[in-house]
Amino acid sequence: MYHQNTPCLQAINDAPIAVGIFHITGHTPDCQVKYHPRLTIGYGLKDGEWLERLWSYFNGFVSMTRYMTPLNRRLTLTVALKTFSRQKVESIAHTLLRKYKRAPQVQSDADTALVGFNLEELAVEWEKYVRKVVIEPRGAGNSAAVVVTHA
Repeated sequence: MYHQNTPCLQAINDAPIAVGIFHITGHTPDCQVKYHPRLTIGYGLKDGEWLERLWSYFNGFVSMTRYMTPLNRRLTLTVALKTFSRQKVESIAHTLLRKYKRAPQVQSDADTALVGFNLEELAVEWEKYVRKVVIEPRGAGNSAAVVVTHA
């Protein structure tokens, strides 16, 4: 990968990568299979849109900083970023508790939606779909493939 020679980025070499929920639908099926947060092991129900939330927060500072000197603009945006970060840290307990309380209902809804389905057959069909949209279109000469594992 491009960041193998950058020590500060080597620590995230194995970090899963995903495209935000609202952006992934515009991508090709093979990209969706590989990078959709709901299909990436370890992402759970996260939507991958935190950067969009940050940009949205910063939108309020556009007109305010437009005519500032570069130094004042940087200072203002630095303070804004620290404030945004502090607000997220201060609300993490409430956020985690809310999600923890919601988890049983989410699990129940998922279980209900899967009633009557044979999960082994679904896994086989999923693997067929992955091969169809990811592996086959690339051609036999390309060794790139996706590995999909089931939890």
